[in-house]
Amino acid sequence: MRGLKKGGKGKRGSVTGTLPVGFRPSNTLIFQNNSYDTGASGDGRLDINTNGDVVFKSGTNKWYGFDGVQFVASDAGYVWNTLTPLNTWTQYGSPYSDVKATKDNTGRVHVQGLAREGTVTNGTDIANLPASYYPTYTMHFPTASSVLPNASDVNTTGAIESRGTAGTWRSLQFMYYPSSFSGWTNLTLQNSWVDYNTATYGPAQY
Repeated sequence: MRGLKKGGKGKRGSVTGTLPVGFRPSNTLIFQNNSYDTGASGDGRLDINTNGDVVFKSGTNKWYGFDGVQFVASDAGYVWNTLTPLNTWTQYGSPYSDVKATKDNTGRVHVQGLAREGTVTNGTDIANLPASYYPTYTMHFPTASSVLPNASDVNTTGAIESRGTAGTWRSLQFMYYPSSFSGWTNLTLQNSWVDYNTATYGPAQY
């Protein structure tokens, strides 16, 4: 999805729009998004239900972003691998998607699902991905949770790791290219920006 909206009712649970058949998830999904809040950009939450409803859950109606909301539609036909939660993390359960992963027809990895939080110490493994899903470098993703904002990592041995602040649940919605992809070009950084830690997170590339 993409786009920036404003001016709706701004009431928790209100429907901002409905996706057509063929663009709907198989279970309710939760996303962290950007939303205007008290004079500066901040964090919001939107849910997408199985009937296609895109639901306002938190943020403000001054502006509300859809950019970066991505998922695999229910009728895409891909085979999903349900992941086993670790370290007292558990699957959240219906109506939300279990934490699972698949590859699309271009080879990109998609992870989606909702987990109840267990041990949240930074670096604690939440679940492990199959070997062919490992990234070249550790990937750092913004993550919707009961405490916004939050984050999770996917490291080079396929572990989805806890980062950020303790809460009660965490929505794991990622898309990335695995290590089998090549041909990346380093981005030329400007205005005193430098790569953070290329040994772990890798350089900025496209």
